[in-house]
Amino acid sequence: MIDVTTPWERPPVPLRGVDLYVSFGAAEAEMWRRTGQELTAGLRRVAARRPLDVDDPARLMRRLARAAAEGDGSAAGALRLAHERARLVRGAEGRRACARAVVGWLLEEGYRAVVFHESIAAAEEIADSIAGRGGRAVVDHEQRAPRDRAADVQRYRDGHARMLVAVRPEEGADRIPPAPVSVVVSGSRSPRQRLARLEPAGRGVEGHGGLFISILVEGTPEEAFVGGGDAALLGAELVAHHRWPVTSVRDALVRPSSHEPWVGIDSPADLLTASALGVGGRLPRTAAGASTRDPGARSYAEAPVEHAG
Repeated sequence: MIDVTTPWERPPVPLRGVDLYVSFGAAEAEMWRRTGQELTAGLRRVAARRPLDVDDPARLMRRLARAAAEGDGSAAGALRLAHERARLVRGAEGRRACARAVVGWLLEEGYRAVVFHESIAAAEEIADSIAGRGGRAVVDHEQRAPRDRAADVQRYRDGHARMLVAVRPEEGADRIPPAPVSVVVSGSRSPRQRLARLEPAGRGVEGHGGLFISILVEGTPEEAFVGGGDAALLGAELVAHHRWPVTSVRDALVRPSSHEPWVGIDSPADLLTASALGVGGRLPRTAAGASTRDPGARSYAEAPVEHAG
């Protein structure tokens, strides 16, 4: 099993990754733009009364939480907007549509897979989609009885289910058996959690590395922190980036990258949203080795509105 306590430790066998980037729909994009502007304005109001630091998204979140607890209404509003934007990213319709396309391809090709989700409702939705295509999937989440969970994981292990759909499996992650393919529809937050999700494919099948497919929303902190960090996680030569559905699932798995992840985080609104998503921390570095984040170049008073995708 991979030691997930060490950030950015690579898997023990060669593992190929494909990141598929989806766009917001029109209504989602407008909400993203509007909430970004409102969040930026709220942060400026807070910054007019107390110093705020943009070096670290988690630290920014903690300082705002402290200010909100002290009765700062602007800080409380900023936190609410950041979590609203995080929910928008997690629940993007493009993500759900891409997930259906990915599992459809897996079923057509006869692959077995572990599919990771953030919410039980989304996991059950994709399991229903698999069943609607004639496949069999079992769902593993903490609200189920332990005996039933263990029985369904064993069904997958024994080959009686084509796919195992898991929700937040960090606790007892070693129960998840090896798989030719790991699919992360959502919920890959920190490097530690990302390693836990690629771990079934990272253990390999019969000594060979597997395939790791991720679905990310472009133009958001998820693209910057998660997509931009995968070169360090897997090795730049082993991960490809494509926009879906511009590039189909089938083509994305055999073609070199056609998309470069956006890593230009320079907005406090984006940084706070990153923390709400749980992906904040350190940004990846460019090919030249320089950090893509330049804290000295920004202040709350002069911060641009977030990238709107």
